[in-house]
Amino acid sequence: LVTVVQNTSRLAPVGPATSEFHQSADGKGEVDLLDFEKQLVEIVNEFIATSDPAVRINLMKSYQRIATENVYWAGLTQYPGALIMNKRFANIAPGAPIFMYNWAEDNIIRERVYVPTAQQAKHEVHPNTIADVPGGKGVMK
Repeated sequence: LVTVVQNTSRLAPVGPATSEFHQSADGKGEVDLLDFEKQLVEIVNEFIATSDPAVRINLMKSYQRIATENVYWAGLTQYPGALIMNKRFANIAPGAPIFMYNWAEDNIIRERVYVPTAQQAKHEVHPNTIADVPGGKGVMK
């Protein structure tokens, strides 16, 4: 978790119905916490209470370590697609912002962007074929 900007309390069972992973039986009573969940609750409460970025980074590192060691949830890794493209394409100006919706149209000229030959991959679904018209006989070789 790089940043948590909203619903931070949902990361741990800080209340009877805050966490998606562990709630009280009726959603109103006390949650019977496991030992590591108590640690997660403390971390989340500290995270909410501070605005110091360095402290928050360390708290989230601790949170991730504890949650991962206890297989609390199966997480996903997210990576900005534009950043992947930025590393692969040539002719991207250094410092071009990539976290914008209109990244290409606002910051680069698409017609000047290319992938160097050495980095090009052969990821064709149907290599050496041409698609037929809709309702036709299918792929033509």
